[in-house]
Amino acid sequence: MSAIEPKPVEKIELNEKNVKLRFIIFIISIVALIVSAIFIVVGTVKKDSGWTEVLASPKTDINSDDDFYLYYRLGTSGNNVNAELKGLSDTYTTYLEKSYILLNEYKEYDNYKNLAYINNHPNEEVEVDEFLYNSIKEILKENNRLLYSGLLVEYYDSLILADSYDTALKLNPYKNEDKKLIVNELANYINDSNLINLELKDNYKIKLNVSDELLSFAEDNEYSLFLSFSYLKNAFIIDYVSDALIKNNYIYGNLSSYDGYFKNLNNDNNLLYDFNIIDINGKAPQVLGAFRTNKQVSIVSFRDFKYYVNDLTRYYEFEDSKTINYYIDLKTGMPKASKTAIVGYDYNDSCVNIALKLSKIFINDEFIPNNDINLIYVENNIIYHNEEGIEFINLLKYGDTEYKAELKRW
Repeated sequence: MSAIEPKPVEKIELNEKNVKLRFIIFIISIVALIVSAIFIVVGTVKKDSGWTEVLASPKTDINSDDDFYLYYRLGTSGNNVNAELKGLSDTYTTYLEKSYILLNEYKEYDNYKNLAYINNHPNEEVEVDEFLYNSIKEILKENNRLLYSGLLVEYYDSLILADSYDTALKLNPYKNEDKKLIVNELANYINDSNLINLELKDNYKIKLNVSDELLSFAEDNEYSLFLSFSYLKNAFIIDYVSDALIKNNYIYGNLSSYDGYFKNLNNDNNLLYDFNIIDINGKAPQVLGAFRTNKQVSIVSFRDFKYYVNDLTRYYEFEDSKTINYYIDLKTGMPKASKTAIVGYDYNDSCVNIALKLSKIFINDEFIPNNDINLIYVENNIIYHNEEGIEFINLLKYGDTEYKAELKRW
């Protein structure tokens, strides 16, 4: 087989005029490439109208995207979509990061006097941010000792985040009488205002008073938390961030947290929202239907079981199906739930106030509902509710089992 010879190359001599022309063509080509690149980038970055998940971009090390979800319908306001998204993301990030940091009970941050700072500086007067001050004031207004539950939160942190089943089992107060006595003792400390209390002073100054007895106990037993918002923390954050978004006219979306708090930002009733009703179906948790509304609403859901991936940091399930979580009876220090799941909602109230009302029903030995709050719960394949006219969709059907919604007043 003969080799293929290469084609001959014609040599062209360029005079000075041709060099100048070549240079001009080169410059034009570069400009064209730059312009093309700009169009490519703009085309790639440009955001379409419609529903999208908006992520926060915090400057600190917080990882809020696993805890909070903002879904927004871009373009509804009539503004430029990219500009709308940028302003929305900036506002969301600013208020989420700030509130997230301020309510952190474990870690201090530069430039912030947060809950961790207060825990680490008992018996000192501390000037705090307005949001933290007002959050403390709001929960204390209810004469609620939950804010002082840091010792119990820290105990159950050790259990829920235990590195082995055996370790968790040894800490389980339902299985070990000595551990039950410990959490009972912690509850006694929490409920004694002579041992721990907060003073609210003028100009956003507070003072955490901790007795020498309690300080000595905490040091001897390696406890570092005195104050914690516990399961209410994300309720305060949801209320604070959603209020900021609404004030900045970002109203075409909803904000939720993985642990059961939801806020519809829209106040002109032109968007539909579905909130899943999750409960135990047989032995496994499942979505049994959805509550649909077009109104601005705050929703709170408490569960006594794991469902989402993030629930691994909130629940510990033992082989006997007994679940340990942070819904703690402050009188005894023991986790408690009167139902496997319950939902409370309101069209005018905050997530915090709903959660405070709901906790009195949920964290109890006996389930005693009342009409002071809009409730949804499941029993014997029926989704009960106490508000007339609300809509449920996608009710679960399988085999001979069919879930139905039914109005019930108490």
